[in-house]
Parts: sequence; C-alpha cells; structure tokens
Amino acid sequence: MRMIDLMESKEPNGTYVAVKFDEDTQNALVEFAKEAGIPDALNKSEFHSTIVYSRKHLPDYEVLGTIDEPWEAKPKEFTVWEKKPNAYDDRHTYCLVMQLTCPKMNERHTMAREDHGATYDFDEYLPHVTLSYDVGVGFDVKKLKWTGDPLKVVKEYKEDLKDD
Repeated sequence: MRMIDLMESKEPNGTYVAVKFDEDTQNALVEFAKEAGIPDALNKSEFHSTIVYSRKHLPDYEVLGTIDEPWEAKPKEFTVWEKKPNAYDDRHTYCLVMQLTCPKMNERHTMAREDHGATYDFDEYLPHVTLSYDVGVGFDVKKLKWTGDPLKVVKEYKEDLKDD
C-alpha cells in the first residue's frame, strides 16, 4: 500500500457539531459588541454555538441541517474564560462568552454523548456563544447586559476535527 493511500484512508480525529444563528441574531450580536466596546469581537459569520467537540469520530451522528422552527437560546450571563497555551497555540487569551439557556442544545449534546459515545473535555456542557476570543486581562463583564430578543438557532452542522 502506498503512503498516500494510508493517509487518505485515516479516520478523522473526531467530530465537531455546532449551530448557527439567523441573520437577525447575527446582526444583533454584531451591534451589541460594537455598542459594548468588546475588543476583538467576532465577525457576523463567525458566531456559532458548539454542541459537541468530540475526540471520538461520530460517523452516525446525523445533523438536523436547517431547523424549520428555530430554537430559542436565551442569554443567561457573560463570563470570561481563560484559555491557556497548549501544543497548538502558545497564546494566553481571555474569551468573552455569553452563556445561553437552550434546552434543545442540551438535548442534542446529551444525545451525542449517550447514543453515539461522543467525548467532551469539560465537566459540564454550558451552551454559549463566543463574542471575542481575546478581550484581554481584566475585562469587566458586569457592564454587559443583553436587552435584545432571544437568539434564534436555525442550523446544525458538523465537521471532522482537523489534525491541528
């Protein structure tokens, strides 16, 4: 067997499943980030929420694709999560996230773990949308308050985890 055949036949390292928001929600998140002065805010198309980041490949997990009746994700609180350097990224950053309450997202996460054996690197699944991957040290989340509508989830998708 040729080396190229071995490399091409390798099973993916895992599976990533996430959801996207409708255009009104994306626009509202962009506007909120601007008004709140959030450093390094994500672009409109980058807003998403992770359902599963599994180091086990999930070939039988079927995504919903377009969600005909959008799910509501209600903003809960803002937190800053510290991301420490690792083998793939030597930066020390502080991610700003808006934690969400969304029973459907929790159901999909639980189903992926219980029915498909998905792995998860954290003690608890906390639905959230990242607003910035680096707000810097000491960003004050107490000044943030979401006054908009609940976020509308309209699409579920999956990707194979990349080697890097």
